[in-house]
Amino acid sequence: MTKEKYMNTLRERLYQLNIEGRDEILNDFETHFTLGRQNGHSDEELMASLGSIEEILEAYEGIAKSNDETIRIDGHDQKKEYTNKITTLDISARHADTKIVTSKDGGFHVDLYKEGKLLERLSHTLIAYQEVDVFFVKVLPLFPHKSSGQYDLYIQVPNDLPILLLNTSSGNGTLEHIIVNEIRINSASGDFKLMDIKAERIDIEVASSDFQIRDVFTDMHIRSASGDFNIENSSGKAFHYQSASGDLKLVGDYEVIHIANVSGDINTELKTIQQMHVSNTSGDLKMKIENTSNFQITASSVNGDCEVFSAGEALMLKHLGTVQVGEPKTQIKLGTISGDIRLDLG
Repeated sequence: MTKEKYMNTLRERLYQLNIEGRDEILNDFETHFTLGRQNGHSDEELMASLGSIEEILEAYEGIAKSNDETIRIDGHDQKKEYTNKITTLDISARHADTKIVTSKDGGFHVDLYKEGKLLERLSHTLIAYQEVDVFFVKVLPLFPHKSSGQYDLYIQVPNDLPILLLNTSSGNGTLEHIIVNEIRINSASGDFKLMDIKAERIDIEVASSDFQIRDVFTDMHIRSASGDFNIENSSGKAFHYQSASGDLKLVGDYEVIHIANVSGDINTELKTIQQMHVSNTSGDLKMKIENTSNFQITASSVNGDCEVFSAGEALMLKHLGTVQVGEPKTQIKLGTISGDIRLDLG
């Protein structure tokens, strides 16, 4: 079938069924063919990606009969059997914004909200299914060109989920009020909020993302190429942070802290620690620790000042030095090449 016959048949069937917005639909499909040709796709490939005429008509009739722009899918609605023995929730959200919260009924619920023109709403689909003890949620493109539509993925999970995996390309993410053993977040771009989370461990690996984290009680391991992290009222045994570019603010209580940054300011307010190593290439270090005894502090800056104060009294005012406060049970090492260092005890 040629593209012309395909479009003529679609036009006739849309008018026969009196589908609302049929002129807009036809214009969208013409745009689809134009963009596809520009990207090197043949008409045959583009028609295959769109599906048969009857499949398209069924999809548009489904939209016309719906009162909103919501697609709701969970294991029961899909008529797929799944049990409560799910150990991993694996989410591939791509360009969708994702929000994850605790469900009220202890089950899994997945909703995808779509906004945009009709063709844009049809350009992505939601798939949710279970394999053994892993529950997969995927937002997948159906067409070869990128859609400008908006997709919001809303997921409810039971408490005490063992593993939560979230992978995105450019969407934002929000995780609120959940209890899970382990969270892993991998993102190319997009901003994230993590609020009121209890977990044993959170692993974050991002290329370009800003994070707001509050009331999170877990060990954290963060690797970032670019982006700011604002972490408040959080605690755990270990905090590991590695970044190429971005500012870090950490307010909380961790026993062991390792921070390695290339460019950006680091600001911490901590209660008690057992070990702290902080290195920075370009940026200021401003740190405060509530407890004031049993430290061995080493601070160095090539092109800046190192200042250490205890209860307002200056213990160090120079570029490089070591200070001992009480028994040296806790090692603190602070270093930067270009930037000032200030540490306040108490």
